[in-house]
Amino acid sequence: MSLNIQGIVSSVKEELAPQFEEKLRSHLVQQDREWLIEQIIRLTLDSLYIKRKILKLFKNKKLKRGFQE
Repeated sequence: MSLNIQGIVSSVKEELAPQFEEKLRSHLVQQDREWLIEQIIRLTLDSLYIKRKILKLFKNKKLKRGFQE
């Protein structure tokens, strides 16, 4: 069975996920609570910002296509 690169990457990620989670948890449990809260907030806001930016780009492309037709 021949996989494409996405299939291979997905398979490797799935295989390594439990080890990654275990190692990540062991590092995070040693961190300061306030630092963890700041990281969660930053990651959440980064994610929201990225989603908004993608949505804005999508809308702009859609508008441009409308003007070109």
